[in-house]
Amino acid sequence: MIKAEYRYKVTHSATKTFKPGDIVRPIKKTMVGWLIGFSYHKSLYFDFVDSVTAHCHSAKEPEKILVSIDRIK
Repeated sequence: MIKAEYRYKVTHSATKTFKPGDIVRPIKKTMVGWLIGFSYHKSLYFDFVDSVTAHCHSAKEPEKILVSIDRIK
């Protein structure tokens, strides 16, 4: 279960907004999934692989991972 106070570290990024090492936070829970990022306008939807790791996939190429994050313990 994800909590709003959790913080995540970007481990891999293929976008300009997110850079490896950046700290991001959960913004909003929606029907699609969690919106995670810096703010509402600078965030992406993530799918959780397990309780610690999440990936954001490309809409055009579903097998391509745009951003990968890990929960900070």
